[in-house]
Amino acid sequence: MLGIRKFIVLVFFFSWCKVYAQTYTFESICTKAIDASFSLKSAKQAVVIEEINYWQTWVGVLPQITFRANPEHYQKLNSDDSSFFSSLLGDETKYQNTISGELRMPITDVGITAVKAEIVKLQLEQRKLESQKLTQNLKLEILEIYANLLISLKKEAALKDILSLQNQILDMTSRLRKSEMISETEVSLVVIETSKQIQSYEENRLQMQSLLHRLSLKTNQDYSIQNDVFQALDTIPTMNFQEIRSLDSQMAELNWHQKEFEKTQHVMGSFPKVDTYGILTYFGKDSNSIRKSINNITGKSWVVGINIVFSINESINRAFDEQRTLAEVEKLKCDQRAYDQQFQQDILELEDQIQTTSQNIAIRDKTIKAQVELEQMNTQLSEQQLLIKTQVLKSKIDSLNEKLALDFDKIKYGSILNRLKILSQGQ
Repeated sequence: MLGIRKFIVLVFFFSWCKVYAQTYTFESICTKAIDASFSLKSAKQAVVIEEINYWQTWVGVLPQITFRANPEHYQKLNSDDSSFFSSLLGDETKYQNTISGELRMPITDVGITAVKAEIVKLQLEQRKLESQKLTQNLKLEILEIYANLLISLKKEAALKDILSLQNQILDMTSRLRKSEMISETEVSLVVIETSKQIQSYEENRLQMQSLLHRLSLKTNQDYSIQNDVFQALDTIPTMNFQEIRSLDSQMAELNWHQKEFEKTQHVMGSFPKVDTYGILTYFGKDSNSIRKSINNITGKSWVVGINIVFSINESINRAFDEQRTLAEVEKLKCDQRAYDQQFQQDILELEDQIQTTSQNIAIRDKTIKAQVELEQMNTQLSEQQLLIKTQVLKSKIDSLNEKLALDFDKIKYGSILNRLKILSQGQ
């Protein structure tokens, strides 16, 4: 019994040892977690990559301009050679130089490139939504940790008061036992109840340490139960939650839009490919000197043409691709509706929880007020008898447990509102 009293004294001693307190809010913790998340940094870089891909896609509509320079040296190796190449080269050494420029303009590729650009643009929007989804999931995870931490802090404060009252009950029951007004069994029950409260306090401290450690891993910052203060959650709704659309639904919508552009791309890819080209060539040669061959670059020729390519097998494959893409579009539309349906059900459940929790808060407020009035009446009677005073202290413990349940409901209420607020971001 003496060890129990020492533990209770130590609890109050450490509770007075708070030094400079750093104050944190849920929003400040979220900001630190976002800044420390390498997954989010990677997602942001993915957005930058898609932006580069988008602008690079448009290069396909530009004219293709190519320059070539071919300095060549021909020399007959065997004077008795009567091969075909010998007849071409002749009997003398030759220096020959060619400079040419080619301009090729795709015609059918312009439309295909525009479709590709739209596809990449949708992919860019999808990368942005994926980044928002990662941010949303991180905030929801932080919200769960933060709400549980607030509950543990409230529980610690309540348990300190309960342990103080339990210590008084323990002292009174010991005095009553010495006066032989109660049995040893009743004293043992009080000791067991006190031990349970101490065990609950220790388990709650371990739970807080675990939650603070999880916050530290998310934010790369250390936190302390003694030196840090965590403010309550915001409980003011900011929008009509019925208008919320999930990010999963928005991504599904982008996906089927992208598939529709892919279908258009398959259709256009089955047409013949047509492009025009023009080639301008300058050439010069000399039998004895490479320098003179360069100075003799005066002759020129030019070519203009149209290139048409049509593949029957590719057109057949494109037709199958088109049909498959149509089926994928319908599937993704169904996925989007499923996301919307499930999300609205989740929102309705959260709103029902808000109403239920709000009603519980009102009921507990009335219950606590009635308990306070009863305690005041019993306090006057408890001055007459020690036994009645013990019952009054037990009633105070019940009142503290009821207030703790009220605090839990308020934290739950704030947690639900903040969850809805997080889900509404990005709309």
